[in-house]
Amino acid sequence: MPQPFSANNVTTCSALAAVFLLAGGAVPSQPATPPDAPKPEAPKDSAPHPRGPVTDRGHQSPVPAVAFPHPMISEVLFAVPTGNEGDANKDGKRQVSGDEFIELVNPHDRAIELRGYTLTDGSANVKSQLRFTFPAMILPAHAVVVVFNGHDSKISGPIGDAKAAPVGVNDNFHKAAVFSMRELSSRVSFSNAGDAACLKAPDGKPVQRVRWGKADEKAGGTGFMLDELAPVTTKGSVQRDGVGKEGTWKVHTELDATPFSPGSFAPTTLSTPPAPSTALTPAATPPPTPSVKPVVPRSPPDTPATPDESKP
Repeated sequence: MPQPFSANNVTTCSALAAVFLLAGGAVPSQPATPPDAPKPEAPKDSAPHPRGPVTDRGHQSPVPAVAFPHPMISEVLFAVPTGNEGDANKDGKRQVSGDEFIELVNPHDRAIELRGYTLTDGSANVKSQLRFTFPAMILPAHAVVVVFNGHDSKISGPIGDAKAAPVGVNDNFHKAAVFSMRELSSRVSFSNAGDAACLKAPDGKPVQRVRWGKADEKAGGTGFMLDELAPVTTKGSVQRDGVGKEGTWKVHTELDATPFSPGSFAPTTLSTPPAPSTALTPAATPPPTPSVKPVVPRSPPDTPATPDESKP
């Protein structure tokens, strides 16, 4: 019958081992405990979106100043510079209204749907208001979209309008999605002296307003989630220096040496400028696009524009 394990057993075994060693024998070694198997490395995060996270003031992934799923106005050109330098839409000529643009960015880490979002100026007259409503389109995380006024313009590359999104990104504008309002009159445009660029959600809720100069406090409406002031300039566009709540609007030439940068939202406060977006996804089975009422040109009738004479 096996004896229970005890201290006497241990002493006896030790004594026998000692006698065995004196006789020239060897005590069989106990099998070594196998080393712990290396723990598998945690899977690395998947590659970031081609454009990378939009950062503010050296901090990664700031909390956007607008809530999900809203886009954010990031740059506005309301005073087109004179001469060839003013050719923002790169069609080969400077157009006092046609080269104006509004740039938006998706500041979130998830894609958003743009269908139904509306951009306007600060005019209270709906019939003569600068107005653009997005068709169905999915904007990837951190991607950029540019909307040109488009009057008397022939912009190259994939271009969308109020009826349909572009078929792809535009290499001429840092691989952003590019739209044209295709305005019929040069007088349907921003006022250099004072106006506003306004963004409203599909349900009509005011999302963001960027106001400058002599614009009235009620320009474009009231109750915006994000209501901001931008400096007046004739040297180029104004741009937000980040997507976070602490971001401010600056003249573009204060950020770098260029007058504007449609399609490339990379403030100088970024630790590493993000790469351009290469993804653009049309919305799946988009619902019918609402009809767009034609814009009635402001009176007096359109006349040939000399530099900035057609704009206040």
